[in-house]
Amino acid sequence: MVQEPQPHNAEQQFCISCGARLEPGARFCGVCGTPATGGRGQSTNLASPGLPQREYMGFWIRLAAVLIDSILVLILVALLSRIFGGPGIFIAYVFGLLYYVLLTTLQGQTLGKMLLGIQVVDSRGNIPRIGTVLLREVVGKFISGLLFNLGYIWVAWDREKRAWHDHIAGTFVIRKERERVL
Repeated sequence: MVQEPQPHNAEQQFCISCGARLEPGARFCGVCGTPATGGRGQSTNLASPGLPQREYMGFWIRLAAVLIDSILVLILVALLSRIFGGPGIFIAYVFGLLYYVLLTTLQGQTLGKMLLGIQVVDSRGNIPRIGTVLLREVVGKFISGLLFNLGYIWVAWDREKRAWHDHIAGTFVIRKERERVL
């Protein structure tokens, strides 16, 4: 749903692409993902002083991160199943869910994303909160997997390289900023 732009004041900003109202401090439009503007229509394009350049991550690097994560989860699930016994599928599902949700909530990254230097962020460029991560990882990824995984493949032609689960949760996958060392 696109909101009509309201009269501009210092506190309100609107997306230059879709006209949706931006949250205060947002770096991206939560509706269409377009980088936020710097007031009076001057685009910061996320490269202005004080704001780092954001690079959206595409299909292949995200697939590589998923493959790394899948291998790690399978190894850990095999070990847990051998130690504790019991139904492996149940352990795999619960452990996999906890792995993705907890790491994404705490770091914005799974181990695969850490190794490849990519991160999940919200429209403000922050690590998403638990509710957003649950929406992305549980509901969104289920929907992305429907129709022959079309929601995952969507990254290949989406302007901001967002899968359906990213659109559903209002998240973006970007290159992680490197920490500056003095």
